[in-house]
Amino acid sequence: MSWLSTLTKRLALPSVALCVVALGLLAPSAIAQSLESAIAPGDLARAHVKQESDCKNCHVRFERSAQPGLCLDCHKPVAADVRARTGYHGRLQERECRTCHTEHKGRDASIVKLDDKTFDHAQTDFALRGKHTETRCARCHRPKARHRDAPS
Repeated sequence: MSWLSTLTKRLALPSVALCVVALGLLAPSAIAQSLESAIAPGDLARAHVKQESDCKNCHVRFERSAQPGLCLDCHKPVAADVRARTGYHGRLQERECRTCHTEHKGRDASIVKLDDKTFDHAQTDFALRGKHTETRCARCHRPKARHRDAPS
């Protein structure tokens, strides 16, 4: 047996033991967080970059139905609309945010899936009437601004 294989055999068990001890000393949540970060499908949009450091800001493990509540915890005006059943979000039948909003598509991704051609403005607090029905969306809704902040 060569001196190299003897040395390798002698160091193998202590090396494995050292790795096991080191992993055991790390907090389980740190290991889980590292794993979650490693399998994240992509970067969050610029608007949510502050939440990216901890998956728990937007996700509850094994409880996908908890996600809308976490969204509404941060998006207070939308939550108020939902509670009062006013505004666009308050009138929606669907209560899963991910139906219309997407994430993990990169910093510059648009997280709102909105089709200007099929959007029903009657579902908002500002139904289009008269000349407003002929007005282009961009006349009131500015790029990179929230649609709810458009002037009425």
